[in-house]
Amino acid sequence: MRLPPAMKERAQLIVNVPVRGEPMVYQCSLCGQVFPLSEERTPKQAMSEVRAAFQEHIRESHPEDITRPMAQ
Repeated sequence: MRLPPAMKERAQLIVNVPVRGEPMVYQCSLCGQVFPLSEERTPKQAMSEVRAAFQEHIRESHPEDITRPMAQ
């Protein structure tokens, strides 16, 4: 899927499809920071933790994305 140019510039949480038994992880679309899913939590709890960690990552590493309006 091709994203509009304005969307490419914003930090987004993307899934990294597992290969050969590796665990599924999520990554920041801008810098590649990895956000692994906890295997010790339910899937819902694990995703909640990943989203919270990603929001904190945006505040710390990509603060310009907080103030920039979303592309429509």
